[in-house]
Amino acid sequence: MAAKQKPKKKTEVEKWTYTFELIKEHYKGTIEPEGKTVKFTGTSKGKEFLIMPQGNNVHFALNLKSTFKLHLGTESFKSDWGKKLKLVKEITVGCQDFDSKFIIKGEPADKVVEFLSSDKIRSAIMCFEPLVSLEITENILEIITKKDKEVSDKKLDFLVERALFLTESIEKPADITKEEEKPEPVYDKKRTIRLEQESKTPLSIEERVILLEKKVKDFEKEFEFIKSKLNKIS
Repeated sequence: MAAKQKPKKKTEVEKWTYTFELIKEHYKGTIEPEGKTVKFTGTSKGKEFLIMPQGNNVHFALNLKSTFKLHLGTESFKSDWGKKLKLVKEITVGCQDFDSKFIIKGEPADKVVEFLSSDKIRSAIMCFEPLVSLEITENILEIITKKDKEVSDKKLDFLVERALFLTESIEKPADITKEEEKPEPVYDKKRTIRLEQESKTPLSIEERVILLEKKVKDFEKEFEFIKSKLNKIS
């Protein structure tokens, strides 16, 4: 009897393509080859964004309009930008943990400090740890983070939401101090069914909670509709 062949291990491109397929419909996205890798372009809240794995890193990019420039990175980042930013002094924002972790440069300095003084902004940036660099120019936000061992559509959902929050805060700095609304849990029926069928395992607790929340909301809407009809009759 012939020995069973081991299942072929997926390549990095195949893994990322599969994960991008899971989020493609939700973000009305497109998947395209880019050299030796693959890139995903999608839209959320009216903003187009790009995700592209490259080497050991993952790049996130969003178009925006900013009144300040910011270059933020780790110690290794200092040498990369050393020549380009040699005339720009390093900035501190008054948070010891954050100041000691990152090299912060930008201009005008007062706007950079105002932006990074928000706990919500710093928390959103820390979600991309291990962070390689974050750059804000007049028209783009680019974040480079280290790859995880496993590619996860849920993690991409979360990071896209965080990147969008940063973009909105850059374009509307007055809104940074406002209470941030908890984002709606991402629920995609087709994706959930596909994941369950392909993995042949029950839904996770998190997926079950999202599904239950969706059903509760649908029930509440139906109840309100019936209630309004009864009020009209009476």
